[in-house]
Amino acid sequence: MTDSTSEKVASPRALSIAKGLVRTGRAIEVKTQGGYLRLRAPDNTFYWIPFHGGALLRGGRRESSTELQPGFADAMVRAGKGE
Repeated sequence: MTDSTSEKVASPRALSIAKGLVRTGRAIEVKTQGGYLRLRAPDNTFYWIPFHGGALLRGGRRESSTELQPGFADAMVRAGKGE
């Protein structure tokens, strides 16, 4: 098993979460940073998604971000897939 910092490409789940955040207007400006997808939220904080897609964090800096409820990440996956 690899950790999120050694992976080079975001998983399909991570990409679906990101797409869901953008489609629902919760985030813009998708970038990668240190094994994470980083999306800017309207309040200038960030959503952080590890490349493996196993979590969704929110905060100004990744190190101090709070993990959001798994159900919210699952909802963003569905939104990202257009379900």
